Amino acid sequence: MRDGCPTDAIELLKRAEVLAENNETGLAMTYNNLACYYRKSLQLRTALTFLEKALAIEQKQPMSASKADTHLNMCAVLSQLSRHDHAMAHAYQAIIIVQSTLLMNHLPNPAGLMKADKEKNAHKGSAANKDKGMEQLQNSMTSSKEFKDRIAVLTIAYHNLAVEQEFMHMYHEAVASYRQAKEFANKYLGTDDTISRNLT
Repeated sequence: MRDGCPTDAIELLKRAEVLAENNETGLAMTYNNLACYYRKSLQLRTALTFLEKALAIEQKQPMSASKADTHLNMCAVLSQLSRHDHAMAHAYQAIIIVQSTLLMNHLPNPAGLMKADKEKNAHKGSAANKDKGMEQLQNSMTSSKEFKDRIAVLTIAYHNLAVEQEFMHMYHEAVASYRQAKEFANKYLGTDDTISRNLT
């Protein structure tokens, strides 16, 4: 589709749908991609149908990062259909899922923290070591590709939420959401990142 071959794109996606028939995760991803295709083709109701199918599959699965992406796609399609209250709800859902995923995947293991506290008590004056450990943890979090991908989704979700809040005349909330998107982008993606630059 990006290379200007929509016929090839839909053929590949239809083939992927058949191949993913017995793989629910793959099928949800294919439905998401089909929805993106139909959204670009301005067939918004068809796009919405595929996103509803993707969400129906993902609701039965444990919390996954891809569910946030589906909610963001739902937000975009519903916004184009002028259903801004529903679009806003999907932006909120995306934010909740991404934040939960980030906390589960990137907070330190409680057992590891207890061990560190025991070692700290055994070696008095090791506050510098603890600070160094926290610094290493933060560096490993921010340098991981998965972390940055999720922050990008979180940033877009806050931006989309702000857009829908504006449509709903919730101007103070919109300003706060725009600011939150900008702060996440600048702090974790860097001011030179494409997303950060697009938010200026």
